[in-house]
Order: sequence, then structure tokens, then C-alpha cells
Amino acid sequence: MVDIDSIIFGYRRAVVEPSCTSKLLNLLLKIGISADVTTDGAFIVKERYVKIFKAKAAGRIRYEMSDVMGAPGALAALRHRAGFIAAVALIFITMLFTSEMVWDIRVEGNERLRESDVIEALSDSGFEIGDFWRGMDKNLIETNLLLDFPDISWISINRRGTVAYVRIKESENVYKEEYEPRYSNIVADRDAVIEDIIVESGVAVVRKGDVVRRGDILISG
Repeated sequence: MVDIDSIIFGYRRAVVEPSCTSKLLNLLLKIGISADVTTDGAFIVKERYVKIFKAKAAGRIRYEMSDVMGAPGALAALRHRAGFIAAVALIFITMLFTSEMVWDIRVEGNERLRESDVIEALSDSGFEIGDFWRGMDKNLIETNLLLDFPDISWISINRRGTVAYVRIKESENVYKEEYEPRYSNIVADRDAVIEDIIVESGVAVVRKGDVVRRGDILISG
């Protein structure tokens, strides 16, 4: 049975041939080592007694002994696996480090605005892929985009994992470009006599009483 002392300071499992059990018990008694020996010759030696046991048993008893076990054995195994442990620690730190970064930006709610224009405006405001969430001034960035795009009436930047979702609402009042009306000539659609002519725009080329044919220009645009 392994006690707490053995676990903390280390121990080893050993075994002798069953025919040597009595010799083993006499040897342990002489050197003052307390150990429970099973009928098949198995016993446990505390690490502090290993050297003296090996010295006294040499040439007298044939035995097999394990490497150190318990806490010292675990530490020894870790030293041999230092590279593996360091790699695992590095992966963990890297994952923790990169989870606070922006790896993708998605724009939602845009119908007239191009996503590339919004992402470019975000970059101009100091927010782009590879930036840290912790250093982002969300309110300032949202304000800058509202100033850059008059067609945006509302914007919100939210985080989901490592993805930034930029939700926008475009203004309902869209300013349409006003074009000056295109003027053209006014022509007669039949043969007739001009009884009267009133010009609101353009220049009259006929006068009251003139006889016109179909297709003649009445008012020049």
C-alpha cells in the first residue's frame, strides 16, 4: 500500500522471486526498512531507502525495481516532455491572444452602399482586420461612418467571436439628381390656320393668321 509520504517524496515498486521472500524479509528487517511483501514477492521501497537497499541486496537477492514513482516521477516525466508542454502552452496562449483580434468584417443592411466602401471607411477610422477589440473606440468609429455617409441613418458594430458585424440602416429619403428638362421643337400635327399662339418657353416662328402644314415648326425649342 502506498502512503502519502511515498507519493510526495517518491517510491519504487520491486519484486523478487517467491523463493527469495524469506531472505528479503530478513534483509529489510536488518536495514530497518518497513515494507509489506506479498506472497508473489512484490513490495514497495520508499525513495529515501532505495540506495541502502541496493547496496545491501547486491549479490544476495535478485530483484527487479521500477523507476521512481509518485510526485518525483511525475516531475521527471515532465522534464523529458518539456518541449511538448511548451508547445501546448504556446498554442493555448496563441489561441487566447488571437481570440481578442478581428479576423473578419461583415456589413449587413446595405442596399445602396457598397460593402467595400464601408470597410474602407472603417479602415480610415482605424478599425480593420487584425486589430484588437479591447483597443477599439466603437462610438468614435460609428460617428465617423455617419459623417462619411449621409445615406446612413443608423449604425452599430457588434462582436461575435472574432467577427465584427457592422449593421447599418440607410436613410429612406434619397436625394435624386435633378436634371434640367430637355426642350424640343413644337410642330403642327395637321394642316391648319393659326388663330392664336401663346409661348411660355422657346421662340414662336409663326404668327396669328399664318397657314401651316403638317410638320411645320410652330415654336422652336
